[in-house]
Amino acid sequence: MDKVLLNYGKLKMVPIQKRHIIPLYSTMSKENLFEAEAVYKIDLMKTLIEQTDIPDVFIVEDEKEPLAIIGIQGISAQQGLMWSMFSKNLKQNWRAFVKASPSLINYLHTHYHEIIVDTWMGNNKMVKWLDWLGFDMLGSYENENGFNIIHFVRCNPERNNVYAFPSRPVIH
Repeated sequence: MDKVLLNYGKLKMVPIQKRHIIPLYSTMSKENLFEAEAVYKIDLMKTLIEQTDIPDVFIVEDEKEPLAIIGIQGISAQQGLMWSMFSKNLKQNWRAFVKASPSLINYLHTHYHEIIVDTWMGNNKMVKWLDWLGFDMLGSYENENGFNIIHFVRCNPERNNVYAFPSRPVIH
């Protein structure tokens, strides 16, 4: 049984496992396939398999069907780089996913004060989702493959300092 990290209706977020890869890859959205293959020139199947060995990579699923993969990689103690990819089957659960998204971002903010996302400008759904979640667009740049990438940042609105609270000493 998977360790459920977040629950929202019938959607659950669990740590990624190898069993998620083929179902997710076989239903990957056309925007994400294009982004992986053309924009970043990565072997998507190989990359997804490699993610099963990395902490902080999660699957959002509906009754065991993977709908999205979300990962966050630490850049520093307070800064993490988030990435995500979606199944075309997420369309049937889009409303529930959007409603659950603030909880997902709050979960990621328990580890990092600042979350960074760089995404291909042509992925309109992703750009709208990030904007809705309160990410600020700080600019854009052209990647090494000639595609325009938008740079987003979101700071934890609940914390206005950069200290890691769990590691602060207790003074009495």
